[in-house]
Amino acid sequence: MEESESGSEIIWGTDNIFKAYSVQKGDVDSIWEKADYIVEGEYRTGAQEQLYIENNGMIASFDSRHGITVWGSLQCPYYIQQALMPLCSLPAEKVRVVAMEPAELLAGRKNIRQ
Repeated sequence: MEESESGSEIIWGTDNIFKAYSVQKGDVDSIWEKADYIVEGEYRTGAQEQLYIENNGMIASFDSRHGITVWGSLQCPYYIQQALMPLCSLPAEKVRVVAMEPAELLAGRKNIRQ
């Protein structure tokens, strides 16, 4: 982990970051000026993931003419396709992702099928 964070071991892209989101809202500087107290520090927490009710699994098939097809218990096939294209060095038309019907729709999924 330390090698990845320091950049001495690069295994993905230029910085080992697969996906990053930046969220900005409001005028932070004006809030700082109005604050009675400012507490600064570094905080670390453990990872958190919800527990899915259904089983998760994937299977794939590849041939040089048609590319790769992946079937899986997922609701976001677009994200899987976007990750597989550079990983497999294939264009979009040769990466097919099929979302199979999940057993339960109560799981903590972030997006619906696209």
